[in-house]
Amino acid sequence: MGRPYSVDLRKRVVAAVESGGMSRHQAAAQFGVGVSTAINWVRRSRETGSVAPGKMGGHRPKLIAGEHRAWMLERTKQDFTLNGLAAELAARRRVDRVRQPPRFFLKLSFSAWTKFQTVR
Repeated sequence: MGRPYSVDLRKRVVAAVESGGMSRHQAAAQFGVGVSTAINWVRRSRETGSVAPGKMGGHRPKLIAGEHRAWMLERTKQDFTLNGLAAELAARRRVDRVRQPPRFFLKLSFSAWTKFQTVR
């Protein structure tokens, strides 16, 4: 993953637009950044008062965890299909669609499935 542009560059682009009288397109061309990048920096500056980049990355918690994970591990000891298992998990969690079983099985090194379609 790339790194964010420096705060100094961000401030110069925003200053060129705000007090320098340049358009966002002109400022982007002068400083060698994308037009959408300059537009987003100016918007961020006006909305938050800062041009500092937001947080990048971080930990994403598992979507199938706790009692649902334990249930799924126990349930997979019997015959199952991914579509059927997704439907059972959706009903159990009271949601209309579950997309996590494929990732869940990849993490557990299940390789018996190839074509998984989400429950619709």
